Amino acid sequence: MINRLLEEEIQRVVGDEAYVTLKKTEGYRTALREFDVAIKVTFGGKNDKDKYISFPMAKLKDKPAKGLIKNSMTLSGATMFRLFDPITREIERLVTEQVNNVKMERLQASPPDTTGVKVVFLNP
Repeated sequence: MINRLLEEEIQRVVGDEAYVTLKKTEGYRTALREFDVAIKVTFGGKNDKDKYISFPMAKLKDKPAKGLIKNSMTLSGATMFRLFDPITREIERLVTEQVNNVKMERLQASPPDTTGVKVVFLNP
């Protein structure tokens, strides 16, 4: 999901027409790999320093106001937070739902188990 949100951000920054062309290039695939291995895994929060993804030989038109200069796109901490936020909210919702389900099952057990949930295992 995070990669899909990144792709939508790239499209928003470069524009629809340029995005269609860019998506067919090796530079685009290289940028997505760079995001996966170096940028996504080091995200720490909205106050992170700017990171950059490059689209080698893409010939994109500079859009400094959108953070696109010389085929490189700026990913600020705030932008990364915006990409991650829906995912973290969904994870929080799912974990809360699982904990509530376990609590209900314990209360409905015979005899009721009123001890709290101590551990939640997340399966990849």
